[in-house]
Amino acid sequence: MTSRTPVILGIAFGILITLIALGGILALRQADRIYSGISAVHETHESADRILSDLRLKVQLSGIIVRDFLLDPSLESPRLYGTQISELATSLDADLTRLEKLMPGEDKAQVRRLRKEVEAYLASRQPLFLIDASRKPQVGWQTLQDPSINRRASVLAVAEQALKLNETERKRQQDAIEEGRQQFRAHVIRLLGLALPLGLVVAVISIVRISRLEIRARQQTEQTERAEQEMRRLSQQLVRVQEEERASISRELHDEVGQMLTAIRLEVSSLAHLRDEAAEVFQSRVAEAKRLAEEAIRAVRHIAMGLRPSMLDDLGLGAALEWQARDFARRYGVPVQVRLEGSLDGLPDQHRTCVYRLVQEALTNCARHARATAIGLRVQREPSRLAILFEDNGAGFNPASAQGKGLGLVGLRERVRELGGQVTIASEPRHGTRLNAEIPIPGAAGA
Repeated sequence: MTSRTPVILGIAFGILITLIALGGILALRQADRIYSGISAVHETHESADRILSDLRLKVQLSGIIVRDFLLDPSLESPRLYGTQISELATSLDADLTRLEKLMPGEDKAQVRRLRKEVEAYLASRQPLFLIDASRKPQVGWQTLQDPSINRRASVLAVAEQALKLNETERKRQQDAIEEGRQQFRAHVIRLLGLALPLGLVVAVISIVRISRLEIRARQQTEQTERAEQEMRRLSQQLVRVQEEERASISRELHDEVGQMLTAIRLEVSSLAHLRDEAAEVFQSRVAEAKRLAEEAIRAVRHIAMGLRPSMLDDLGLGAALEWQARDFARRYGVPVQVRLEGSLDGLPDQHRTCVYRLVQEALTNCARHARATAIGLRVQREPSRLAILFEDNGAGFNPASAQGKGLGLVGLRERVRELGGQVTIASEPRHGTRLNAEIPIPGAAGA
């Protein structure tokens, strides 16, 4: 589970960052569109306003040109003022063309109507320039007062209407921009509505997960500290046991072997003084020396067997286990039933030693604590493993309370664990003990 934490958090943060990034990009694009729309609307309507204002001014200017022409007595005035009117007409046509491009489709009809009014107004001015100079004051004034000819008021009215339409279009587009702003606001709210809960979920998951990992790390630290304390205790106990074993071997060598060798030396020394005695006495002393020598040999052999049985190397694991069972029964009077299933030949030295020491430790515990009256041992070789079952009908114990207290059980488990196996112990007070061990065999099929 711990190894999946970076992946889960990475995916969650990636989704969150991606969502925020996409939302930010979309928000920026939407803001750019709104700003561009506002700028375009502002520029369009300002241009339309300028064109309409210029158009009104030019219409007013055309009236001033006509008035000046009528008041000018010069003979050259028709050509001069006619040129000014022509230039003004060209400028008005260009303004109307630009205005028609700026106005939306539904308002182009109004621009075309304005164009017709302007063209009609300018056309009504052209006959004035054909009036004879002597008749200007009389005919010109009457012409200017004729509504059918003077169309300036209608042109200005149409221009005013176009200006109002431009203002109406400005308001309509401002409303559209406001609608876009509301949509942008809704988009930002939706983005926050997605990002904030997702960020909250990611934060909660991260906090919970990190808290669990911290608790687990603290527990692992405590277990490590307990394991270190246990290792120090076991190390001290191991040193003590080694010293006890050395003292035991020293006592056995001194008390048994040393005393027997001393007795043999004394017997051999006394033989020199018995050469002249009767043959029966001499022979009895020789027989006693032989007996002492044999007992010394047996004592040395017993000590050697306790340290490392030679038959484990010479005769194999099965013979060593059967000798161990017979020796235990002889010493403590408790029968041990041994069942060997499958061939135990060809096992690696580590496996033979491990099984032998496992059985030795189990028998030693029975002798010290179990007070058993019957013991069963079964060693079964399967294609890929060794299965060992050891059970007795002794006093039993609580495995949980004995966990880690005995160096023998710890050493037994460590031996089996080094070979990739495992040991399970089932026991209850007054119901005996059952020990199961499984050890894989290297190089076997399925191992």
